Amino acid sequence: MALLAQSEWGRSLDQYVGSYSREEMEKWPSELDKQQLHRTQEAIERIRQVDLGSATAINHVDLSDLEIVIRSSRSAAIYPYFATSDLVRGCIHLMSNLPLSLEERQSPFSYEYGYLCFRILIIAIGACLVDRSRGGGHFQEAMGKINTNPETEPLLYLSRRVMSVVLDLVDHSGGFQDSYNCILGWSRCSECNDEEELVARTDASTLLAMLWADSRQFSKAMFWTYSPGISGVVYLLWRYACYERHLKDQPSPDRYMIPFVDIYWRCTLSTTPDQTLALSFLRKANVHPAEIWDDMPIKPELGDTKLIVQAALHQLNLASTSFRAPDYPLQPEDVPNMLDFVRRHWLPECIDLLPSLFGAIINRMWVAFLRVLTPFSVPSNNCCDDGGYLEDLNKSGTHDAIKTEVLIQILKNGLVDFIGRIMLYLNPTTIAPEAEHDEASSNMRLLWECEHIFKAIRLLPPHGVLKDYFDTCGMSWWKLYWHLDSLSEPPNLGLDFTPFYKVCKNVWLGMRPGVGQIYSPTCKYARCPSPTIQRGLEYYCGHCIKRTYCSIQCQQK
Repeated sequence: MALLAQSEWGRSLDQYVGSYSREEMEKWPSELDKQQLHRTQEAIERIRQVDLGSATAINHVDLSDLEIVIRSSRSAAIYPYFATSDLVRGCIHLMSNLPLSLEERQSPFSYEYGYLCFRILIIAIGACLVDRSRGGGHFQEAMGKINTNPETEPLLYLSRRVMSVVLDLVDHSGGFQDSYNCILGWSRCSECNDEEELVARTDASTLLAMLWADSRQFSKAMFWTYSPGISGVVYLLWRYACYERHLKDQPSPDRYMIPFVDIYWRCTLSTTPDQTLALSFLRKANVHPAEIWDDMPIKPELGDTKLIVQAALHQLNLASTSFRAPDYPLQPEDVPNMLDFVRRHWLPECIDLLPSLFGAIINRMWVAFLRVLTPFSVPSNNCCDDGGYLEDLNKSGTHDAIKTEVLIQILKNGLVDFIGRIMLYLNPTTIAPEAEHDEASSNMRLLWECEHIFKAIRLLPPHGVLKDYFDTCGMSWWKLYWHLDSLSEPPNLGLDFTPFYKVCKNVWLGMRPGVGQIYSPTCKYARCPSPTIQRGLEYYCGHCIKRTYCSIQCQQK
């Protein structure tokens, strides 16, 4: 395809993103007349016939062609024409043929032309996956249901179908089954039929390389626009990275996993809620191969880091929104890995975003805990991430105002109370784990992390804020303390878990500075046989709220 003149690449990223929000897309026509449908078909056909080795008129795809196709995506009538591998190939070739950036890197998202190619690519890959699922030929049937419900948005409906298909595909090809690429046509298992290549491996390699080279612009484009259905593209790139590792045809075949993990998290941070479950499932299947990414050197860029943190805040805060299946917020078990991605890109200049990040993390843990969506070991991982950020905060030369705001967010969002509840809900275990990853080991690691969190919190200024917080808590802090104390008493029957609860009690004590200096009140009933009252167990006079008693009996006398 001949290079287009610069004016035909469309608007720059900052200019075009506002035109592709969900609100703007809802203004596009939901029905096409015969002429509009014909023009869209012709535009799709031109993309399908793209040949980089030719500059004939039939291969020329201009910006208006791409706009026609994407604006027609609100109409169900055009979707049967998306389910073709030639359209996928054409979009990749068009993106790869755009001029390089000033740094001599591919930068397809710098201009509207490249973004629209990718948006069409998302729909085309999703349509092909749905069409090939369950033995093939299901796309017409699936999309036909839209006609019976005209209120259904075709793009959102396809996106949810893609999510469902990707869940099944990850289950089929997950784990160590790197050669299970049946639906893509690269290889197949004994249970599946032969398929033609949906995407050539060379094209998949080109796509992965482009997204990674332009990852910062890619993040902006995805975060600032409405781009549903991304799990289909992520699945394709995942299978490519896994299959190259399996074949070992290239030097360092694991190297494809590094760009994939980076692109995976950028997609996860900018995804729509209907894709969250599929992306979460894929992360679990890829947990061990993805460990290679941890050794990759990263050179963060301030604008990119700020966008990553803002996207993380957006995903964390979605947890407070009431969704109906199949829409979900970021899954709590994905939060620790997401925070690790944020941490690896962290720059000191983003410190002003840290208080909001703390508040969002704690709120996400509370939502998971109260909705009982996940085992309590997951929030414990999130506590560990809090502890790491706190230690860095105290080590750095951060302004005291930021530290104070972090402390306020921690206390306002109830991290102290959250940890107390978690300790009560843990299954009591021995304090001498028998294996590295057993429940006892997880419990001890959690309690150790909680202890470090409390130590870090106590170092945050001003100290008066922490004292005021505990004074405001009143009896609630003491009630939990005495409850843990009672659990520390050896039982007459059954297993003895007193060592576990003694550790919990010591952790709880360690959070409150100066607790040993707090006086123990005495019973004001003159004839009380045992006037000393354990702190937190006193009864107050209902009139003056100053006189204390050890029991209701003494109070009534």
